Amino acid sequence: MRRTQLICVCLAAMAASSTVSNISGQNRDGTRRAPWKPNASSLRLLAHEVRFDRYAIRPPMGFTLTESRSNDASVYTWKSGQRAEGPPISLVVIVGVPPANERGPTLDKTLEKGLAGLKNSEIRYFQDWTFTPKERGVIDGREFVRARFAATLKTYNQPMRGIMYATRDGASSIALMSQDTGPNADAGLKAPEAAIMTFHRP
Repeated sequence: MRRTQLICVCLAAMAASSTVSNISGQNRDGTRRAPWKPNASSLRLLAHEVRFDRYAIRPPMGFTLTESRSNDASVYTWKSGQRAEGPPISLVVIVGVPPANERGPTLDKTLEKGLAGLKNSEIRYFQDWTFTPKERGVIDGREFVRARFAATLKTYNQPMRGIMYATRDGASSIALMSQDTGPNADAGLKAPEAAIMTFHRP
């Protein structure tokens, strides 16, 4: 199985996990969570809005979309063209629906499961994995949790950087992620992360 397929498999498993999430945009103490929005310079890196499933997003400019479906998840992948500095960058959105009457882990645990699955699927290619603490915020009025991850490509000793966001929409769990490998990996995530912050339900 190709590495990109393995990523989609583990993300689909994450997105299929049912959980209860507060979409009010408030912390437990009543204070409001920070809204996550792309800045003006990042927005200039994005194409026009694209609708898919029940949702919409502004993908990075020049990225092309492919779709795949299983019984419990739909996978939407936007991919850049070939690059001299490394492999193409992908922006992956997974929309998963759990079996009827199934209740799974909290939103935090759903993200943790996705990150662990991602690491397990790529451990043969990357080493020295690290993950940032989870953060909570709001995109288009909906609660999200996110974390960043980093590793080193074993073959060429190149840095890899990535992001993963998770949220819910009714019974559906939604995962959005991107990663880049190469000397400019941090910069490579600027457009995909800005795209994630444009995700909404029209």
